[in-house]
Amino acid sequence: MKLYKLMLLSITLTTSTAFAADPIVPNVSVGTYLLAQNNIRDATGQQSSPRGDFRDRLQNAKSSKSTDSSGESTAVAKTELTTCSGQNYALCAGSTCKATGGMITVKEDGGTKSVKYPEAQCTCPVINAEISTANGLPLEGYAALNEGNMNGSCIAPAGHVWSYFSQVTTYPQESYTPKFTTALGHRQECPAGTKAVNCWNYLCTLDAKTTNGAQTATCSCPIGEGYFGGPVAPTESSITYAGSYYQPPSLACSMLPVSGPVPTGTGRN
Repeated sequence: MKLYKLMLLSITLTTSTAFAADPIVPNVSVGTYLLAQNNIRDATGQQSSPRGDFRDRLQNAKSSKSTDSSGESTAVAKTELTTCSGQNYALCAGSTCKATGGMITVKEDGGTKSVKYPEAQCTCPVINAEISTANGLPLEGYAALNEGNMNGSCIAPAGHVWSYFSQVTTYPQESYTPKFTTALGHRQECPAGTKAVNCWNYLCTLDAKTTNGAQTATCSCPIGEGYFGGPVAPTESSITYAGSYYQPPSLACSMLPVSGPVPTGTGRN
């Protein structure tokens, strides 16, 4: 989890909706970073953002931040955080997954090492220009080009898309009935010990058939990996948007939700 914490601490979780241009240039001191999977309203009707979620929770770990002599975060630089624009992408924030029984090899530590994890397959909605425009946003997502199984480029092979973070808030929801009806997602926190999936920076195969009119993609992703590498500790809870329309939403916590861990010992909002 060391790299995971270093990465999140190197990203200034501001409340601004402005994003850096492509690529994101690491410079911790001027606060140019943003990490956001969704800016959405939770079940209480209050505005909820992963940027805010992690901002307070990571204050206690600030001492572990690593910078070089210029003030640049060395961890962020290695991952090649980038805005990928103009291409469709998978947004897995609200998806649950199924274990395949196999293993998946993933890049960690800025692509300097490869690690194997149990593999899951997740069906994720594909975000296109129409969905982005409906959200008042350009077609773009946020990637770490040297993590997951990315190859240093935003360009996906034919018949595939990459899975990214995004500011899109309303998109086809897996948990809605009928499945993948377009709706607003809602955040929930699954308890410590939840088996969860990291689906950021992974290759997805476009599904041949749409579901309820929505284009989806099948993504192969690791079970138990944090956003920036390293296994999720059994004491860490997870933030997810899966299960927004299940009754109760907590059902998704037992269905291998795509989520991000909350580091142990950090505060909660």
